[in-house]
Amino acid sequence: MRRKHMKSNYVDTAAITQIIGCVFNNASILDDADKYIIHEDDFQEDFHKIIFGSIYNIHLTGSQVNIDAIIDYLANRPKFDAIFKQNKGVDYLLEASQNAR
Repeated sequence: MRRKHMKSNYVDTAAITQIIGCVFNNASILDDADKYIIHEDDFQEDFHKIIFGSIYNIHLTGSQVNIDAIIDYLANRPKFDAIFKQNKGVDYLLEASQNAR
């Protein structure tokens, strides 16, 4: 059964950055579906959806999640890659990774 999403006009960017940073640092938390239920649709901004979706899909393949893997993954998705670059995705991920608690 698909869960319903409640849309909000409020976006907690600090919380989003924490989630992305933690998942980037330790993508194996995505395997613990009983404890953490996170989906691409949980993010409102395309930029955050692209980053999370990239991490999630790379992890699903069994590959290590890192900056190079994300850059390679997005290289085959020009629209997503453009959004990632426009929002300085590499810098964002590095900062999110460093600040994740």
